[in-house]
Amino acid sequence: KKMAASKYSAAAYTKHLYEVASSFEVDSSFPIKTYYRSGTEIERQARSYDREGNMEKAYILYTKFCVLFLEKIRKHPQFPQATPTDKARAKKLLKTVLQRVEELNKQLTATQQIKIDNYLKKKRDQEDREAAIRRKEEENQQLLIKEKEDNIAAATLDQVALFLAGHGGEVTQPPVMPSEAPSGPLEQAAVRDGIQSPGHINTGPPNTDYATAIDQPVPIEGVPTEGVPMDGVSDGQSSYPDLQPGEFDFYTGVPAVDRSTKPTENSLTTDIDWAGEGFRTVVVPSDVHREFLTRASSNTRKNVETCGILAGTLLQGSLQLTHIIIPKQFGTPDSCTTEKEEEIFEALDSKDLITLGWIHTHPSQNSFMSSIDLHTHCSYQLMMPEAISIVVAPKFDEVGFFTLTKPHGLQYISNCKKTGFHPHPKEPPLYEKCQHIKNDSSFSVQVIDLRN
Repeated sequence: KKMAASKYSAAAYTKHLYEVASSFEVDSSFPIKTYYRSGTEIERQARSYDREGNMEKAYILYTKFCVLFLEKIRKHPQFPQATPTDKARAKKLLKTVLQRVEELNKQLTATQQIKIDNYLKKKRDQEDREAAIRRKEEENQQLLIKEKEDNIAAATLDQVALFLAGHGGEVTQPPVMPSEAPSGPLEQAAVRDGIQSPGHINTGPPNTDYATAIDQPVPIEGVPTEGVPMDGVSDGQSSYPDLQPGEFDFYTGVPAVDRSTKPTENSLTTDIDWAGEGFRTVVVPSDVHREFLTRASSNTRKNVETCGILAGTLLQGSLQLTHIIIPKQFGTPDSCTTEKEEEIFEALDSKDLITLGWIHTHPSQNSFMSSIDLHTHCSYQLMMPEAISIVVAPKFDEVGFFTLTKPHGLQYISNCKKTGFHPHPKEPPLYEKCQHIKNDSSFSVQVIDLRN
């Protein structure tokens, strides 16, 4: 959100980033190992942002990592049963992450203070310019008032001169101005008897209009009359350039948050919509489904499903799908169960990859999300809001890219405790086609097949 510097300090700014980072809760329905795994990938995303110089997002994700392992994971009922390996790894990462959080906090505070100082300077300069304009306008108004008074005085003198000229310069009584012309019987008699001067009688040159003469500006030496407005406005235009004060909106780096796209409280890696960008784009190589179908062909011929993990990297704010990891698994015509999960983690760690979703086949059905598929994908999307599910249906030559609707679908499935195939309401929709993917033919997906 943009707000005035006087209402937003550098310290409040970093405090707000901390609040964004800590706005999640640990869901006890997910295995403790899932959170340790998610923490590892949060740290990887933070490092990616850090390398690219995006301090704000790096700070948020590093802080999220710290909040998870210093505070919130301890509330998980399975925390006592977490493996020593997972705990040791998190503890080791915490040491370096905490140090980086402290460094980034100082850098962000200093950067924000510079923004605030620049904003205040611009604001002061703007106020000085506006004050100067007001002073100039007041001076100009005073000048116009004086000019008008001088014009009236000059016009009065001209009328006196004209009157005297008409009487040979011998009239002892002062001339009567038009507004003083006699109107009653006594006043008219006074004029007739020579007691009062007939000021209302036109004794000047032909066609002289005294009332008009009074209102007409008379040239005064050193004061231009042409184009000078009598009331500060000439021909509908200001006497001075129209200098707008302008808006020096202060960019705090924290624009307004769109609550309709913010993940649920159970999400660890929020889509960071505070940066104004919503879902990050997932760049998908055009050959991803063909490469996977090639590796799944033997199972497809036997009418057995095949599944794989989608993984990639974070590059300049976009998620790049670079790898498919096919784990050891057991499949049926309508399901697939992975085995040796630790091998998947080792593959991800060896390439420093981030989990971006999953892919699986429907050998004899259309491309859609079954109830089991929805529950499987829910765990991916809670950990990575942009996570995608690719469903390949070779029999019907269909490829679907799906995601749970937000917030309804994600909330509904995460709260559903049923297992196996079971019915779900169709309205409102629980899932939809992905709108945040981009196909790219400039690179090919790499396949890591752990079944061999």
